[in-house]
Amino acid sequence: MSPAAARQYSDDKLADGVQYVVLAGGMAHIPAVRERLGEIFGGDRIWVGVDESSGRTGMDSTEMIALGLSYHEDSDRMNLHRPGFDFVLEWDDGASGARREVIVYEAYSPLYTPEQVFNTNSTKYTWKPRDADGVPRRGEGLLTVRALSGERLDFTYEGIRLPGIRMDFGTGDFTISLEPNGRVFWRDGGGRVGAVRVAQWPVIRGNKQETIAIKDIDDERSGRWSVDSLPWHLKPYD
Repeated sequence: MSPAAARQYSDDKLADGVQYVVLAGGMAHIPAVRERLGEIFGGDRIWVGVDESSGRTGMDSTEMIALGLSYHEDSDRMNLHRPGFDFVLEWDDGASGARREVIVYEAYSPLYTPEQVFNTNSTKYTWKPRDADGVPRRGEGLLTVRALSGERLDFTYEGIRLPGIRMDFGTGDFTISLEPNGRVFWRDGGGRVGAVRVAQWPVIRGNKQETIAIKDIDDERSGRWSVDSLPWHLKPYD
């Protein structure tokens, strides 16, 4: 749903289909907040850490935050609005042979601002290289994803494990965008256009080796691409 369409919904329409409303943090302790949400969603659907008025008890809201709502698999998609991973564009400097990189997206950054939601019809994060990024005008790079620990997370596509998504450099309009529905769209400097969708960002737990599952999507804005275009095959600069 676009922000413009969402703004047309009444409170009753927005509440339709919502099974639970979980309140956590400081505002969960404000009675007026719970009462107002109870009016919209129904008091029986409001869940707080400790609700003395209803006689229900559960874990403290601070403890709930510490555990993390995304720990439960049913809530993993919640972090699509703030993926907990860095997106990094990597390449080899043709002159020195040194490894270069630029952060495309920093972990947990909001994909959109409140101003975007209220004033525009866009809720996505868009990156375009700046002159200071030093992105070359020819050659090839790799769009990778890293955990906060610095560990690279591979992609998997139809059972094939991939280190990243290939990006061609050139003089074209280079754009990479991330959307809350998991869509990753790119138009690289060489004019190649593509889009994939992430079903859910993995939740890193312990030493488990995680990958990011992506799938092709039917998108009129994206060109046709194949798995052959995803692995990185470094092109010569000369």
